[in-house]
Amino acid sequence: MPVLEVPGVVELVPIHGDLVAQNILWGPRGPGLIDWEFWRLGDPAEDLAYLIALNDLREPIVGEIAAGYGNPEPWSRVAVWTPIVRLEAAAWYALNGGGPAVPVDEV
Repeated sequence: MPVLEVPGVVELVPIHGDLVAQNILWGPRGPGLIDWEFWRLGDPAEDLAYLIALNDLREPIVGEIAAGYGNPEPWSRVAVWTPIVRLEAAAWYALNGGGPAVPVDEV
């Protein structure tokens, strides 16, 4: 298993905490987010990992999101967050039911 470099200091910003497709509304000026019940201060890479992992996004869509995001800095940490958000989501859905399927072999 490759070793992931974990950053030392990350600026905490407001993050959504539940960035799935159902919480994104598209309007004439672009996307807007709804359902902020899990918001908190955190690493924006966590939201990006959640968006990619729980919506099962792949290239070229991930590349298009990265290009449109406007800040390349958090992308270096997405690989660190991906297994964490998969496990967190799997546990939440196991306790609460429903939700997107998170393949067990990817947790």
